Amino acid sequence: MIRKENVMNIENKTILITGANRGIGRALVEEALKRGAKRVHAATRQPFTHSDGRVTQLTLDVTNAAQIQDAVKKVEALDILINNAGVDLHEDLSERANLERHLAVNLFGTYGVSQAFLPLVARSQGAVVNVLSLAALASVPFTPAYSISKAAAFSLTQSLRAFWAARGVKVHAVMAGPVDTDMTRYLDIPKFSAESVARGILDGLEKGDEDIFPDPMSESIAEGWRSGATKALERQFAAYMPQSEAKATLSGDTNDWDSMRRLKAKGARMRKILTASVILALLFSITASAQNAEKTRRLEPLPRDLEIQLALSALPPHLRDNATVYVLNPDKGFEVARKGTNGFHTFVARTGDDSFRGTWLLKEYRDDILYPISFDEAGAKTQMPVFFDAAAMQAKGIPSEELKKIIQERYKTSYYKAPERAGVSYMLSPILRTYVNPDANDSLATSNIPHVMYYAPNVSNDEMGGAMPTPEQFAYYMQHGRWPDTPYPFLILHGPHGYMVQFRGAAERDAITKQYEGMLARLCKIKEAWCLPH
Repeated sequence: MIRKENVMNIENKTILITGANRGIGRALVEEALKRGAKRVHAATRQPFTHSDGRVTQLTLDVTNAAQIQDAVKKVEALDILINNAGVDLHEDLSERANLERHLAVNLFGTYGVSQAFLPLVARSQGAVVNVLSLAALASVPFTPAYSISKAAAFSLTQSLRAFWAARGVKVHAVMAGPVDTDMTRYLDIPKFSAESVARGILDGLEKGDEDIFPDPMSESIAEGWRSGATKALERQFAAYMPQSEAKATLSGDTNDWDSMRRLKAKGARMRKILTASVILALLFSITASAQNAEKTRRLEPLPRDLEIQLALSALPPHLRDNATVYVLNPDKGFEVARKGTNGFHTFVARTGDDSFRGTWLLKEYRDDILYPISFDEAGAKTQMPVFFDAAAMQAKGIPSEELKKIIQERYKTSYYKAPERAGVSYMLSPILRTYVNPDANDSLATSNIPHVMYYAPNVSNDEMGGAMPTPEQFAYYMQHGRWPDTPYPFLILHGPHGYMVQFRGAAERDAITKQYEGMLARLCKIKEAWCLPH
């Protein structure tokens, strides 16, 4: 069931928002309702009413353990927990009590609520969103206790993210800039409306951003943060978490920190591994990450439901329900999202096999390649491994130029075998963004060319009576995202892994496009390069 995957769109989801009666919290309630949330639990310290019947008020002080447990009993199911409640008393560090008050709410409150609702969120394979601040990354001197508490909450978020991944729970951090709320009214600086920040938070959640930068000020540093050494180090440290052991330990609705204590039985071995790994990371990995940031930039994954829908669009309707679907984990490679039974396999490649054609240099990993493709059983054994190996090596940080050399060498040495029988690869999706004529150059286009590819090992265009498109046809394709007419079949990727490509007609193409209008609109909203030409 796709429902069990980490589908992060808001529609039909049950959401709990703390600090929901004002500021960002109130704006999040309204924005979630606009996006079709099935149920919004508005958690507030004071009584709160709302005219929409989908809103349920929960009395909840995040520092009160009894109220937290009472709230858990009133919530039957939960897809998304948004820890928004916070405090900023604008005090200095002259008294310990000021710091303790900030930590009680901003750190331990977030921790307590997250722990209490974890079983429900894990059951739905959902998400926890911690609303933090840019002050978590760099202290704001005139509000030091707030900054310290948010930095601590960010470290908590990173730890929960790594540990709860074994339970299928995604943990997001929101790095908001100054927002126009009661807490910031004394500041005479540019501020962003709570409504716009709420939209940015849910946009980031739906896109699957681990760290969400929801306003223009925070967005200005987002790219540098995501491709920087600090984020790279977080991923490396997270990889030290023994996920297989964690999954076995965390299979029930138990307290995670009790589970962690049970994992300590293996602590001596882990400490040795961690010590050596940390030293190596500090000596080599940070420098390498900084030097190769552009070449090995981490891909931002598509929203889970959108990626699955796009992958399935490659198949004809009668094969979709029982096909095996894969999704891309940018830190590991492709993973099974849904196990099928009909022998067909489908996924969305972000570095396609045409990246390895021609003599041009693959100077960087592009973040705009979109390549929905499917294979039958024969192709899954021989053609599909090229895509999966490339994704895994890219996740490991292999530079793009080196990856192309590795794959081309594997082709030459018959590491990848030819299909054992005749078979088919469907690429019927209404969108494809990739290289136009990769045997010649690295020109790109976004196109709408549903087609079917038949395995044709060691056959030439002359032998099969095919012909490559003319320069005029390529020029039209580049401009319009489709061929001027339906081309006759022709051969690509000559050799053991050749395909004969047969394009669908205009009527079928238009019908497919109409069927997927909603999906195409979502893709276009995410990235301009994914908008079909008109």
